[in-house]
Amino acid sequence: MGLEDIIDEIESETSKTVSEMRQGFKTQESSIIGAAKAEAKRISDEAADRAKDESRSILSREVSKSEMEAKGIYNRAINESLEDALGQIRMSFADYRKGKDYAKLVETLVRLAVRNLGEDCRVLVNGADKKLVSAKGKLKVEVDDARVSDGIVAYSQDGRKFVNYTLSNILESSRDAVAAELLKEIKGKD
Repeated sequence: MGLEDIIDEIESETSKTVSEMRQGFKTQESSIIGAAKAEAKRISDEAADRAKDESRSILSREVSKSEMEAKGIYNRAINESLEDALGQIRMSFADYRKGKDYAKLVETLVRLAVRNLGEDCRVLVNGADKKLVSAKGKLKVEVDDARVSDGIVAYSQDGRKFVNYTLSNILESSRDAVAAELLKEIKGKD
């Protein structure tokens, strides 16, 4: 299963979860707004002898407060959904590393490193992945299990430039894209 397939699967699961959560949040939002409106009405009834402007001010403040609370709940739910989606992707890394697509990905990552850092760059890999990378030409391949759990890290020959193409770093780099897709799914269903 490719990283894109994993992300698609996670996005699908996230979309489903978000849809279910959105329904729940709409009910919560209605309840909060209903409770706030009821409270505002009670206050308004008790303060009938006060000026209409003061009554409107209280009502407006309570509705705004309820809307802010509802938005806070909504935003927290979105953030939790994003973290859940990213967590599911991270948990699938071990299975992904066992598949055929992982070897192709490592190959592609090495080509990118060579293109960005030169043919004489140093490529660090996990010991289990060393067989996936062959030292061709001036390319140096080293095992560093402590710094590389999956994917690769590469340094230019002079050590001034480096790239971190580990799966965790790639996922973190695409965090905004995953969040944007999640928000698009949520807003598309409103």
